[in-house]
Amino acid sequence: MPQFHSPAAVAVTVAVSHVSSSRAHTPLPMGRHLVFAAFCVCVVSVTASAGTFSVEWSYAAGQPQQSGNYDMEAVAGVVVVQYPTLTPTAGTHAVVFGLNPTTGQKVWEFNAGNPLYYGDGGLVVNTASQTVATLNTSYVHTLDPATGKLLWRAPVNFQAFAGFADGVFVAGTDAGSTQYNTLGYDATSGSLLYNQSTYSVSGVSYMASCKAGMILDIFQGGPVLLNPHTGNYSQVQLNNQGWINLVAQDSLVLCSTPFTPTSTFIRQDVATGKQLWSVSVPAVHGVCNISSAGFSTVKQGAVNADETVAYFVMNDPSTVVAVNVADGSTAWAVSAEVDGATGSYGYPCVTSTYVAVFQLQPQSSGAANIIRITAYSVTDGSVLGSKYFENTLYPTTVPLCLDDGVLLFATGPSTFHKPDSVMKFVLQQA
Repeated sequence: MPQFHSPAAVAVTVAVSHVSSSRAHTPLPMGRHLVFAAFCVCVVSVTASAGTFSVEWSYAAGQPQQSGNYDMEAVAGVVVVQYPTLTPTAGTHAVVFGLNPTTGQKVWEFNAGNPLYYGDGGLVVNTASQTVATLNTSYVHTLDPATGKLLWRAPVNFQAFAGFADGVFVAGTDAGSTQYNTLGYDATSGSLLYNQSTYSVSGVSYMASCKAGMILDIFQGGPVLLNPHTGNYSQVQLNNQGWINLVAQDSLVLCSTPFTPTSTFIRQDVATGKQLWSVSVPAVHGVCNISSAGFSTVKQGAVNADETVAYFVMNDPSTVVAVNVADGSTAWAVSAEVDGATGSYGYPCVTSTYVAVFQLQPQSSGAANIIRITAYSVTDGSVLGSKYFENTLYPTTVPLCLDDGVLLFATGPSTFHKPDSVMKFVLQQA
């Protein structure tokens, strides 16, 4: 069982204990073994340490139109932000700009045309080439994130899903009613590779992208795997009750709540749908916290850089759980109720040293929210720092973790930033 240490600044109470699996945490061969792992149900209660967060810089993006897509990605050393705005000269359009992550200064800006009004996304990153694509209602624009230079653009009238997979940009376009065309473009040149026949479904949503292809959740048909080189679909028996879907080592790590008060952690091979392991989540760890993040695969969960640990923010009770991707065993589990307070939502991201969790709590007046950011050590879940920022409204994007801090794009009046601003939070430990 993992050892839980108690630094001077953290009060630790073990609620329940059980011996976890002794299986070594080594990656399993894909699609070959089904592992039922024992689950450590140790939950640690914590009080905030002397560490705190401060706002290192804040960039005021202006007054955007309140409908449209907001998104934020870090790529090639630049923070790329997209948001909808309305100006007398350009009308309603999507602004894309790059920020220096150290200073918060804008280094370039690009007018991306008509903003999307579907989902929460707008930017997709090609990790292989370190480029970024911005989506609107008429075109996809692929940009050099260092300069904002347009690399190529292609006509895509409406995105049902979009993403990069194995050197191909794939987009699903609305062909009317329940029909969707699938288009593939060379990720480097933007040349059209195929315009696949329509696929008849009642709805389609983009779930995840990995080396094996793109996983799509087809309503009334079950999840399918899309071959990015042909646009062909293949039915796979993926767990379609997964509320939190994370990609790790070309597999899906799910937090599933299939119409019951209990949840299950599951890992599945994306190419075959074969279940690699399944672990029942004890009630002390709570249930899956549901929240969509548009084109992103993050849904109340996050994976570390080497894809060995998945982190989930749970509800009832509010808990942060670290799960080993290799076998589903619990690395650690801690209460998310810092100083006796619990948030209604949790948005996690991971740095090299801590898991940052943003939580929103309505004030008694109901007029505004309090954002609380807490840093949990990736080693044992101990609280490294926590701070409340009052009088803020709902974040417009999922938080983005950098090596030296956390970024948030939030909208609304505040005592510490102007309306509709990108902010960088840094942890200051005692």
